[in-house]
Amino acid sequence: MKKLFTLIFVLLLAACSDKPGDAKWVAQTLPNEEKKEPVVLNGEVAIHSPNTTTSGFVIHQSKRDKWIVVNAQDVASHPNSLIYDENITLGETEAIDVANNIAIIHIRNGKDYSIEDIPANKEFAANKDQIDRLLDEAMEEKMDWQQRLQKNTDLMEHTNQEQIDNFTKYYEKNIFTYNSDELKKAGLDFINQLNDSIVKKDHTPLKGYTASDDVVQALQYIKKPIKGYQIKDARKEGVYYFVDGVDEQKEEVRLTFVQEQQQFKVIGANFLTDEYRPEEMVPEVQLSDEQEMEAVPALQLFIIEQLPAIQLTVGELQWNMKHDDKGIVVNNGSAQFTCNFIGVKENHLVLNGCINTKSENYIIATFER
Repeated sequence: MKKLFTLIFVLLLAACSDKPGDAKWVAQTLPNEEKKEPVVLNGEVAIHSPNTTTSGFVIHQSKRDKWIVVNAQDVASHPNSLIYDENITLGETEAIDVANNIAIIHIRNGKDYSIEDIPANKEFAANKDQIDRLLDEAMEEKMDWQQRLQKNTDLMEHTNQEQIDNFTKYYEKNIFTYNSDELKKAGLDFINQLNDSIVKKDHTPLKGYTASDDVVQALQYIKKPIKGYQIKDARKEGVYYFVDGVDEQKEEVRLTFVQEQQQFKVIGANFLTDEYRPEEMVPEVQLSDEQEMEAVPALQLFIIEQLPAIQLTVGELQWNMKHDDKGIVVNNGSAQFTCNFIGVKENHLVLNGCINTKSENYIIATFER
């Protein structure tokens, strides 16, 4: 062992004693490894949408971005599709030419594809110039969701497609269980109708957009229209659907939906919470100047539904009314009696069939034009 240590020490001294010019280096030439050529995939790819399985052609690629041309009608049932080569990649339709029945799908992945002329036997209605023009549109600025939904709707009117069993049914994300563009439209339609109802003070039409009368009743207390509404996102979580947007003041507007008989119905909104609703919630109704008030069915329904919210001040007394098993209970703080009916007659709000009071009938308000 001592001899080994001595030998190592001598070698170290020898190395340190060499002058810089006397240092000797030994190099060995190793054989070069063969470089692997990048795999180039076929430019014709399989495309799966909820209603069809078809094929398209990669016509342009830039790093991870690829654009595919496909028959527009084949992918019109949904804004997204699945592109299958060696793996599955989620694609989005970003440009549509309805007249020539072509669409451009955009995907992102790390693959390389062969870019070749589209075979003549592929039945595209468009020529190369029309395809290139649509590609330029997609690359410059993809169309918004409203344009896409309208164009896809136009395309679907001329097909008899039904949902089929393909990769979209088993995709791990839930985006193919609903149409995000249709969900966004449901959100926009609801806000537009709400704004119209606020202006006209008639919330009856909102029943077609909501899942319950309780939601309609809560909406009657919203006084200010939601201006400049813009949708930012639409998604599904569990059995609920959410549409997120902002108003002109960049305040968040969040809507919650459920799906009933293929329709999205509102069940909640962030502006219906106590944080957003006014402390004094007073319902309103718009009356027609051309009819007797008793001829307005919405007014009678409004009075019945909003009875607890109606407060009448006479002198120093404030009258409140509510429903119970016996009829209409009227209370002014010092007296209480019961009536059988409340309604509108000859432009008056009247109580009929009252007991435990001086008069059987009362006119408690008059509607003035």
